[in-house]
Amino acid sequence: MSIKAQRINYYKEDDLLYISFRAGKKPVASESLPGIYWRYEEDTNELVGITILDFDDYWRSHLDDLVNELNSRLNIGKNNVRYMLKAFK
Repeated sequence: MSIKAQRINYYKEDDLLYISFRAGKKPVASESLPGIYWRYEEDTNELVGITILDFDDYWRSHLDDLVNELNSRLNIGKNNVRYMLKAFK
């Protein structure tokens, strides 16, 4: 699966990064690495977004791990993942 983010929001006060691919009815979440939740449409099991907890506190210093996880799950190049996240460096 190769997918493109429609919207990326970072909420500093909660240290949450939301990556949305499309709106979903009744999304359900599945955690991969600690603090990375993949949101899926309940009825179709299509990926609608990703929620990343502790983005600044934890993932900023583990950016390579985050890039590798997003790269492998989204099937997009590591440079594209880094570009997607660059605004939050």
